[in-house]
Amino acid sequence: MAILVPHTFTEGSIRYLLDLPDVYDSDNSTIASAVGLTRQNPSTFEADDDDVWMPVSEGLKAGKLIRVRLSYRATVSGRTVTKSARIICPTSKVDTAFSSLKGKNYKGNNITGAGIPRRRRLT
Repeated sequence: MAILVPHTFTEGSIRYLLDLPDVYDSDNSTIASAVGLTRQNPSTFEADDDDVWMPVSEGLKAGKLIRVRLSYRATVSGRTVTKSARIICPTSKVDTAFSSLKGKNYKGNNITGAGIPRRRRLT
């Protein structure tokens, strides 16, 4: 099970808090700034009264968040293969996220493309 870490994003004057897996800024990943998320240190983070905590499922239903598909090249058993992953992105940052994600690192691997998932996942 992935460790959940508080992340924030701002839409207008409201700052939203999310608990997300720590793949946006750790394990040699550099994608948090590209999708408009800021990782918070769990031991020192304190929410303001104006902040709104939002579960990811509620953010997806409300249209504040969207899933983004990443394609990246990884080496498996000595072969280079294309893999994909799904991440969360605020809808206000989607237009810039697709172009800025290309060339960033996801778990130490170079991202080759980003887009909207073609199939809907039920889980």
